[in-house]
Amino acid sequence: MLISEGNVSSDIVKYLLNSLDKKFIVLVGRKNKTDIKSGKYNEEILGKNKYIMETDNFLIIRDLDMIYASLYDLFNQNFSLMGDKKFAIIALEYAKISSEVNKDFHVIVIVNKEQINNLKLDLHF
Repeated sequence: MLISEGNVSSDIVKYLLNSLDKKFIVLVGRKNKTDIKSGKYNEEILGKNKYIMETDNFLIIRDLDMIYASLYDLFNQNFSLMGDKKFAIIALEYAKISSEVNKDFHVIVIVNKEQINNLKLDLHF
C-alpha cells in the first residue's frame, strides 16, 4: 500500500516501474454511483483482476474501495498451495473463486491520505 497526498504518486510509481523495465497495468475506479450500485462494475473489475493475478505484471489500483474486501486473501497473502502454484480466493457477492497468483505478480494499492484520515478506507487495511 502506498499512501499519498495527491494523484502524482501513481505517475511516480509508473516511472519507477518503467525505469526497472517492469510490466504493469493500472486500474482506477470510477465514481459513477449507478455503476457501483449495479454490482456489474465490481464483477468486471474483479474479473480483470483475476486474469492479471495470473501474469507476472505489477497491478496498480486506485479508487477501487468497493472491491478491496473481495481481495482480502490476496492482500494478506493468504494463499492455498497446489504443487508449486499459489491460489487466492476472490470473494464475489454470490460466490468465492479460487484464482491462481503468479509467483512474480505484485499489487500496489494507492490510497489518498484523506481516505485514511476520514476513516473511509475499508477495515481490511
